[in-house]
Amino acid sequence: AKNLILDTLNSIQKYAVDCLFICIDAEKDDVIQRRREVEEVLQSHLPLVTTLPNYAIVIQNRTMETWFLGNRALVQSAQRGEELLKCLDFYNVEVEDPELLPIQSGHRNHAKYHLHYLRQIFLGNNLRYQKNNPREVMEESYLCQLIQRVQDTTHLPEFKHFLQQCQQLGAIIPCS
Repeated sequence: AKNLILDTLNSIQKYAVDCLFICIDAEKDDVIQRRREVEEVLQSHLPLVTTLPNYAIVIQNRTMETWFLGNRALVQSAQRGEELLKCLDFYNVEVEDPELLPIQSGHRNHAKYHLHYLRQIFLGNNLRYQKNNPREVMEESYLCQLIQRVQDTTHLPEFKHFLQQCQQLGAIIPCS
């Protein structure tokens, strides 16, 4: 992540950038530890950082797909196939915080398991989730479901932090 951050800081010098979001998956790491690592990289390259009017550090706990698991309406409407039932029996993301979803045995890491779980939910709704073309999660209605989740519960605290960062930098958040 360090090299990617430095490459980005160097390359944006050519453009008129008012705001930079540094978004990184926490994966297996602690969110606070990951944020500290990013802050250390930024502190060690202050001349580049000071040219940015605004920036925000967003750590996705665990991955972007973890946040997408927070759409309770999609989980509720899903047909319960065998694999989705296994996921829900192991950890029900409809009622429990997706950011706390552990790895089910047989999966290599959080990212792979969270992606698998999300794909099962999509499959149960006759949809297909693809990382390179995540159509449904890009819809405003999907975002509204996630926003509703953070408003109604203490779930998805890092997603809530992301929304707060967006608002602080002047973004207008729909559905809120």
